[in-house]
Amino acid sequence: MTDYTKLTDGDSLHRECGLDAKKWAEAFCQLNPTANVDEDTMLGWFANVIMWTLDTERGTIHNGDHMQYLMDNNLPPYEPMASK
Repeated sequence: MTDYTKLTDGDSLHRECGLDAKKWAEAFCQLNPTANVDEDTMLGWFANVIMWTLDTERGTIHNGDHMQYLMDNNLPPYEPMASK
């Protein structure tokens, strides 16, 4: 298990977690131990945020169903984004 509390800035955290919602949920729970939320709840939250961000980078979303959005717009499944 990674100790996310040792990461000193947001850039380090972003590089470590990338597009992995599980890592973000684990990091959130480590960095906010008094939050009244479990890691599974945060996993769902971060997964939704990550997919929403990827969808909006591609254009306007016309429905909330991710796979339907990809099919409607003739888009391939996502590949990892290159580091900026």
